[in-house]
Amino acid sequence: MSRVSEETARRVSVLAGQAGYLIATAARAPSVHNTQPWRFRVGKYAIELYADPARKLQMDPVGREMLISCGAALFGLRLAIRSLCYQPMIDLLPDPKRLRLLAIARLGAAQPMTARERQLLEALPHRHTHRGPWDPGPLPAGLAAGIQHDALAEGAELVIIDRALSCHRLADIIAAAGRRQDLDPVAREEVLRWTRGAPDLAYDGVPAHAFHAQAAAQVEVTLRQLPGLAAPRQPPPRCWSHPVMAGPTGCEPGRRCTGCWPTPPAHGCSRACTPSR
Repeated sequence: MSRVSEETARRVSVLAGQAGYLIATAARAPSVHNTQPWRFRVGKYAIELYADPARKLQMDPVGREMLISCGAALFGLRLAIRSLCYQPMIDLLPDPKRLRLLAIARLGAAQPMTARERQLLEALPHRHTHRGPWDPGPLPAGLAAGIQHDALAEGAELVIIDRALSCHRLADIIAAAGRRQDLDPVAREEVLRWTRGAPDLAYDGVPAHAFHAQAAAQVEVTLRQLPGLAAPRQPPPRCWSHPVMAGPTGCEPGRRCTGCWPTPPAHGCSRACTPSR
């Protein structure tokens, strides 16, 4: 058997034995309303990532937020492959005739995981849905610059909105969009569909513990109380109120935004990433 054949056989064996771990790691990605609008198919040589239109929001007619969510899952899959000490080989949108097929991931050359990549992997368990208040104080020193660095490493630019006038303008836009959705019966029904009550053990949707009883407003952005949900009483995690914006639309921005995971947990706080409409 040639060296190339031995390497191929080894990768086939690794993929077969670690497919469950790879998909489970990818599925920890954030997604709009925690809809998890993706599917994976495991082949002999690769894992295919598909969009799942059945989980696409009605308020997302062109699938923009679905694609961003799938991009985040792709980042997790990439990171999981790195944890096995292989370089990920990603083929984006490989077949124009199969638009739901977003990416094919293969195991590339063997290469040890870096310390930074390990930090990314360790940040995965900290990811969770947060719909509660933010701490009003300043961000820890170096946090904003660290997140910007993470974004640049993924080929994106992250802009921090920290001037009062810009924050208020952004708050007005968010508030207006919220009011429109509150008056839209389709949007309200969809929010209820993906909101879980305290006894619900569903693996998808926004869980009850993501909401907090003491929901404060930040820079005049009202945290919306979803209908039919009794908020639990646990104290909120540390989430700072500085809004940020990043990137264009599509699968790639979802991957790039998710690349900003490791820095906030290292400073003892959380990062909220909400796709804009």
